[in-house]
Amino acid sequence: MISFFRFLGRNKLYTAIEVIGLSVAMTFIVFISYYVFTELSYDSQLENTEDIYLLSDGVFPAGSATVLEQVEGRMPEVIDGTRMVSTDFLGGLALTATVGENTFKQQALG
Repeated sequence: MISFFRFLGRNKLYTAIEVIGLSVAMTFIVFISYYVFTELSYDSQLENTEDIYLLSDGVFPAGSATVLEQVEGRMPEVIDGTRMVSTDFLGGLALTATVGENTFKQQALG
């Protein structure tokens, strides 16, 4: 063990390259683990998660206001759908949801 530390002390460039490589590898492991955990746990608290789909027209889950009507009209497999609409663009994110006659509003946090 002592000879290993002596080797590292004499070969500083080698030691630096090894430490940097190990740090980069550990960082990638953390990022990949976080991504996999996020993907596997998305909407897992809901029932029938295999039948739930999120439509998006890009990187963020957002799309045109008419997407739901277009999908429901063209695809008979679609049983039900919902839209979340941001009502406060400047002061944070406030969402509204309407179920039947009831409207629910979530205020921005912070």
